[in-house]
Amino acid sequence: MESKQDPREIQDLLRLAKQASKLAGGIIMPLFEESISFTLKKDQTPVTIADQKAEEAISEFLQRETPDYSILGEELGEVARSNSHKWIIDPIDGTQSFVQNIPLFGTLISLEIDDYPVLGIIACHALGETVSAALGFGTSLNGKPVSVTNKHNLKDAITLTTDPQSLYNRTPKGFTSILKEVKQFRSWGDCYGYLAVACGRADIMIDDIINRWDISAPSIIITEAGGKFSTWNQEHLIGTDTIATNGYLHEQVCSILN
Repeated sequence: MESKQDPREIQDLLRLAKQASKLAGGIIMPLFEESISFTLKKDQTPVTIADQKAEEAISEFLQRETPDYSILGEELGEVARSNSHKWIIDPIDGTQSFVQNIPLFGTLISLEIDDYPVLGIIACHALGETVSAALGFGTSLNGKPVSVTNKHNLKDAITLTTDPQSLYNRTPKGFTSILKEVKQFRSWGDCYGYLAVACGRADIMIDDIINRWDISAPSIIITEAGGKFSTWNQEHLIGTDTIATNGYLHEQVCSILN
């Protein structure tokens, strides 16, 4: 896809996204260190005051800086303005890790133009790592370019997922086959899994149940790092399930899971 946005404007908007993620980090980290309580949403996933306050801060900042853009956030829903430009926000992706004091959570921010991500941020505050990408500019980790691995064989691959039990329930045969085929299978999931693939630390990331705010940012980050990102059936970039790979292994993984 060619962006309708001027490349210089894309870079300026990426800087805004990074500023917004830093604002979120300033709210999230003190609360992470306090081990705050949480409640369960209707889907039985946890939510904390950190999720809510961080999304409020991000949303207020982006509305002030880009008043004509729409916003879709996990906690606050949608502010509909522009028909083409929309910010997608997940203030804490991996809230379950957050409430258990596990540092593999992060803030996700992306900008979509006509429903296609053109820039994305994964800010893993507790790790001090931010991976970012913009269409045509590649992917960087803390400002340094990164890329996916060049492994071609599943037997050499490190594979990640967010919830192994959920993946098994979705496809017991596919799950068992993946376990047999790959070198290592780990559950360093949520946004950290996508960061790991983009940075060449792992080769495959699989999610069987997903929302748009979980994967809009990772999709551009993976593809700009040289990888491939799609639904399990490869019909769409973004849907309700996801496979992210270094590209070379994509067809093999999709075939096994389907």
